[in-house]
Amino acid sequence: MAIDQVSSLNVSLFPFATEENNMSDREETVYKISTALFGIEERRYENQNTSNLLAKIQHSNFAKEQNRSKGGN
Repeated sequence: MAIDQVSSLNVSLFPFATEENNMSDREETVYKISTALFGIEERRYENQNTSNLLAKIQHSNFAKEQNRSKGGN
């Protein structure tokens, strides 16, 4: 589920959800689950970005090493 979908689900279900509001147990459980899902999706997105960045760095380092071994700078 995309971040926007989880976030919009969270907002649409709980437009005024704060700690001061009295939510039923069911509402609170759904709120906690949707918040957790948002956090998981956000971390997955960040991990993908980190993986992409690491791949670019590794490719760049490999290209530099190849260039060096061919007599380049």
